[in-house]
Amino acid sequence: MTTQKTFIRSVLLITLLQITGSALSQPSPVNLTAAVLGRFTKRVTAYADLRKNLEKGEARLKRTDEPAELDAARKSLSALIQAARPGAKLGDIFTVESRPVFRRLLSPQLKGAGGTENQSAINADNPGALPIKANAPYPSREPLSTVPPTF
Repeated sequence: MTTQKTFIRSVLLITLLQITGSALSQPSPVNLTAAVLGRFTKRVTAYADLRKNLEKGEARLKRTDEPAELDAARKSLSALIQAARPGAKLGDIFTVESRPVFRRLLSPQLKGAGGTENQSAINADNPGALPIKANAPYPSREPLSTVPPTF
């Protein structure tokens, strides 16, 4: 009987350790959110660093009141970014995995106190659906949507 009890206790202990271990190895939702946001931050930082490095030289924006010079610098930078990211596509920065995280994090700002005001501010200048492409300039005749500071 002692051997049987020892065996049962051992099996229970092993089972308990396996359950506890698997629960500990599963990332919590907070950790999943942090991981997704960490990967997003790395992608944004990589793009910002690329842009900063490309803004040196011919694409460098100089102080000027001449619209033609500003436009030339913008076009030059755009061409350099396109050349540096030839395979860029929608979803490279705001990935499929990051979208639900951002929706969940922004939802309280749209539904809570001030939610109606925030929605109105966003929709006021919202141009609606635009044919946006990676590595393509934003349509110059379309307004830029206003985003409340809480976002």
